[in-house]
Amino acid sequence: MNKYNKKFKKMFKFLSFSLFCVFINLAVLEFSMYYFVKTMRIKHSFDLKDKTTTKEKLSKYKIYDKALGWNISDQHSIVSKTNFAASPRAREYSKDFLALFGDSFTHDFKAHLLSKVLKADVYNFGVGMYGTDQAYLKFLEYFPKVRTKIVALGLIGENINRIVNTYRKFYFSWATPVTKPRFQLVKTHELYHTKDQLVLIKNPIEDVSDFEKLTSVDGLSLIGKFDYYYQKNLFWKRASFPYSKMVFSAKILRLILDIFLERFEKLGLWRDREARSIMFKIFDNFVAQAKKYNSIPIIMILPMKEDLEYMLENKKDMPYLKLILKYCETNNYYFFNAASCLADKVKSHEDISPFFDIDHLGGKAYEIIAQCFYNFLKTKKLLQEPSQ
Repeated sequence: MNKYNKKFKKMFKFLSFSLFCVFINLAVLEFSMYYFVKTMRIKHSFDLKDKTTTKEKLSKYKIYDKALGWNISDQHSIVSKTNFAASPRAREYSKDFLALFGDSFTHDFKAHLLSKVLKADVYNFGVGMYGTDQAYLKFLEYFPKVRTKIVALGLIGENINRIVNTYRKFYFSWATPVTKPRFQLVKTHELYHTKDQLVLIKNPIEDVSDFEKLTSVDGLSLIGKFDYYYQKNLFWKRASFPYSKMVFSAKILRLILDIFLERFEKLGLWRDREARSIMFKIFDNFVAQAKKYNSIPIIMILPMKEDLEYMLENKKDMPYLKLILKYCETNNYYFFNAASCLADKVKSHEDISPFFDIDHLGGKAYEIIAQCFYNFLKTKKLLQEPSQ
C-alpha cells in the first residue's frame, strides 16, 4: 500500500508542478497580451468627439465634390489649356502631350516646367490631399476630354494610407474635415477562375446637407463603416479579457508579425496585403483604361523627404519602391522613379532640404525631375510620334 501511496504522491507533485507552470505561462501570456492591447489602444484609439467638426468650419468648405470628395474649382470645366496647369504658362504649344493625375505632390509639379522641356502642352489634374483612388477616379472623368499621348498617375509612398480612408480626420486629427470614396477588392467568379475586382464605395457625404453627420459622434460612426483607421480604433477598444485568447487569432498573429517587420523594413501600409492589392489593382485599371484611349500610361513616384534620407543612409531604394518596381516590371508597366533623380544629387543630409518647401517638393526639385522625366521618355522612345 505504501508503494502505491508514494507513486500517487509523486504523480500528484508532478501534476501540481505542471499545472503551476501552465498557470504561470498563461499569466505571463495574459499580462503580455494585456500590455500589447494597451499599447495598441494608445497608438490607434481616439475619441470620436475629437474628430467631429462644427457647422462654422463646414460653411468654409467650398470644394465639395460628390464623386471625388473634393476638387479644384477651376478644373470643373474645360475653358482653356492654361486652366488645367498648376500655374499659368508663358506660352502654349501646338500639341497636347501629357496629362498628370495625383495628389499635392503631382499638383505642385508645375505644368510649365514640363511643357518647357517637352515642347508640348501639359495638363495637370493633381489635387491636394488626394488618395491614388481619387486620382484614378478623376482620371476616368477628365481624361476622355483631353486624351493626351502620355498620361501619368503620380503618387508618393504615403498615398497608400489614403486609399483605405473615407474621412480625413480619422487619419489625421488635425486634417480638413473632408470625406472621400474608396475602393474595396471583391472576388468575382468566372467559369474557370477567380479574380479580384475593384468595387467603389461611394463618398459617404452624398450631398451638402449630409455635412451634419460630421458634427456628431453618431454621424461619424456611420461614416467610419469602411474606414481602415476607424475600424482599427473600434477593434482595439473592443478587445477585452481574457486577452490571451487573441493569440489564437490569425489576424492578431499577422499584426504582431507586421509590427515586428515594420521596425526593420519601413513599409508602412505597403506591408498590408489588402491595401497593397487595392493599390496595385488601381494601377492595373489605370493602365488598361489609358490603353483604351490609345495613350501610354506611366506610374510616377515622387519622393518624400524620408525617401531621400533612407536612400542616402542605406544606398538603396525604400522597400515600398522595390515592391512597386517589381510589380511594374512583372506587368510590363512604365515606371518613373523620381526619387532616383534627386538621390543622384544628394551627398549629405544638407543637400536634401533645398529640394523641399517644408514637407513638399520645391521648384528646384521639380526642375531636376522634369529634365529627368524627359530623359526617361527619350530612353524609352516615348517622345517619338507613333508610326502611321
